[in-house]
Amino acid sequence: MNREEIENIKKKRATEVRIQRDRVAVLIGKMSLPSIVLMVSALIFSIIFIKDESMIAIIASMISGISMSLLTILNKMSGGADKPDPIVSVIEMQTKVTESLIEHLKTDKNKSTELILDDKSIKVVDGDTKATVGKNLIYGNDKNKEK
Repeated sequence: MNREEIENIKKKRATEVRIQRDRVAVLIGKMSLPSIVLMVSALIFSIIFIKDESMIAIIASMISGISMSLLTILNKMSGGADKPDPIVSVIEMQTKVTESLIEHLKTDKNKSTELILDDKSIKVVDGDTKATVGKNLIYGNDKNKEK
């Protein structure tokens, strides 16, 4: 077998698989809603005729699980949009915030803050801005107190 024959076999198999999936989808589409109606009516009749509540609970849980799975299959077959996962959206939002913070830190490197402490003054230099506080920082305007 050469490459072209192998590629033709793969294409043929893919086509057959797609045809089978479409046939199953049509069958499920035709049978799911009548099945759900039949199961719900069976649940109603079981509630009327069965007096044991535990048996009714078992039947109800079985019917609800099957009905939900059939409705999910129908939703996916009809092309219904998937809802975004809330955890994924939170992670994406956090990633955007982190990226913006990193960009801010990268662009903020040009500014430097310098703090100079002398015995009688404090100088804060931030880029082009300068702030100076002087005189006697410990005692203020009061006279020096001795112990």
